Amino acid sequence: MDTTNFFDFDFGANETQTLDTILRQARDTVNAGLLGAESSPQEQTRSQQQADDLLNSLSQQVARFASEPEVFRFDKANYTSHGLPVPTQIEQILEENRIYWVHFPIIMHPQEDRPFTKIKVAVEFNPGVDDGQSRPRALTILPEPRFRDRLAHEGELKLSLNANLEFEAHTGDIDIPIPTTGSLGLDSGLTTANVARLGLTVFPFTYRLRAAEITNSAARAEQVYWTVKGNKFFQDNRPEFIVILQVPKSIASVRIAAAMQAYSEVRLADRILRLFRPNVKRYLEAGAPIPDQRTPDQWDITAKL
Repeated sequence: MDTTNFFDFDFGANETQTLDTILRQARDTVNAGLLGAESSPQEQTRSQQQADDLLNSLSQQVARFASEPEVFRFDKANYTSHGLPVPTQIEQILEENRIYWVHFPIIMHPQEDRPFTKIKVAVEFNPGVDDGQSRPRALTILPEPRFRDRLAHEGELKLSLNANLEFEAHTGDIDIPIPTTGSLGLDSGLTTANVARLGLTVFPFTYRLRAAEITNSAARAEQVYWTVKGNKFFQDNRPEFIVILQVPKSIASVRIAAAMQAYSEVRLADRILRLFRPNVKRYLEAGAPIPDQRTPDQWDITAKL
C-alpha cells in the first residue's frame, strides 16, 4: 500500500524505525543529562522533567486497529425482509456485484493530559494484484467532508444508505418506524454499532463524531485515505471508519492492507527539541504519532463474504 507523503512521520519501510526504538533514543538523551545543559541547574531540571513526563505519557498511549474489520453483507433482503421495494439502482448493482458494509474499529486510550488531536487511516483492497484485474472498490465512505460542519457543531447526525448506496443525512424529526423482531437491544437506537449487524442500514442510524476537519480520498477507488482532526479524540469520541464495498462476483477473495497514525500535541521548547537526535526531533514535531498497521495476510476477510 502506497502511503508516500500521506502520514506526517515516516517510520520507514516495514517500520524499520519502530516506535520503541524512537522512544528509547529519546530516553537516552534525557538520561544523559543533555537537555538544558547550557542553562541554569534549575532550568536544566525543569527541561529534564518536561521531557521525562512527555516520554512517560507517550509510552502509555494506545491507538490501534481492533483485531479485525466488521463485515456485513448488503443485499435485497435489506429491503424485502422489511416489506420495502428494492430500488432499480440496487437491482442493477447486485447483478454483477456483492455489496458489504465494512467497519474498521479502532481502539484508543490516550493519557488524560494528552488526547489525540489527529488521526490518519489508509486502507487498500486486494493490494498487489496485476494491473487490469478487477478489484474491490469503495462505493462510499464515512466519515466524509460533506458532513463535517454538522458534526463539528452537533457531534452527531442521522444517516442512511440511499438507492445509490450513498450515505445521506436526515434533518428534523424522523418518523420512520424501525422494524423489530423480538428484543434487538435498541434502547439507544440504531447506531454504527448495531445497524449493519441487524440488517437495518436502509433505516436512519446515528453517526457520532466531533471533528473540525475531515478529509478523505475519492470514493469508487481501491484505496481509501482519511484524515480527521481538530478535536480531542479518545474512546468515547473516536471516528468510525466505514466503507460500503463493491466486490465483483468474479472476485473470489478479499484481502485488506491498512495503516494508521494517531497524533497528539507536543509542547516542548525549540531549545529542548533541537537536542534530540534528528529522527526523534522529527517524530516529536510531527505530533508523536502512535502507529499501527495490518497486512493482507492478517486481514483476509474472504471467510466473511
